[in-house]
Amino acid sequence: SPFSFTQYQKVQYMDGDVMPLRNMDCLFQLNYNSFTVGAASPLNSGWFLAIPNATDFEYMREKSIWRLERDWDSVNGWAESFPQDKLYYRGNRKAVDKWEFNGADMDQ
Repeated sequence: SPFSFTQYQKVQYMDGDVMPLRNMDCLFQLNYNSFTVGAASPLNSGWFLAIPNATDFEYMREKSIWRLERDWDSVNGWAESFPQDKLYYRGNRKAVDKWEFNGADMDQ
């Protein structure tokens, strides 16, 4: 996971089918974990900037293990409330308000 690469200050992750057409160094100036919003799902972005942090990585790892013992549903996800007003589709389309997008049961 890029979040565990604490030897780096920031890590840009790109899917193998992403082809940058310009230098992306300016994105390293962002001071928070960032991602592009995918067309099919808010978390299917193809690119994100991670700021590695051992504490955050451990929290995500523990959450991944914890969720293996839980049942998932589209209202409550993995027993996590949906982050209101946080996730949008490209082009400022309707905000996502339920765990119903492609891969939600795996990406949360």
